[in-house]
Amino acid sequence: MNRIKQPNSLHCFICGVENPTGLHLHIYEVEPGIVETEYIAPDHFQGYPGVLHGGIVAAIIDEVSGRSHMGSDPMNPRFMFTGK
Repeated sequence: MNRIKQPNSLHCFICGVENPTGLHLHIYEVEPGIVETEYIAPDHFQGYPGVLHGGIVAAIIDEVSGRSHMGSDPMNPRFMFTGK
């Protein structure tokens, strides 16, 4: 399997490498439109005891769904966002 690492930013809550309170995820494209990451949450992100807070889950889903569209070409990233 060919995994292509997508870029990280500095301060993003999900992927920011310099965000002291962020998740520091590294996201890889494994095939066009398919991305993967791994995350083991620390206890301070739990909602109920032993359960990851839904806000953290939603933030990860938001990032991963956008990254699946972005692609792995660093010279031509396809950013997406919602708008009104």
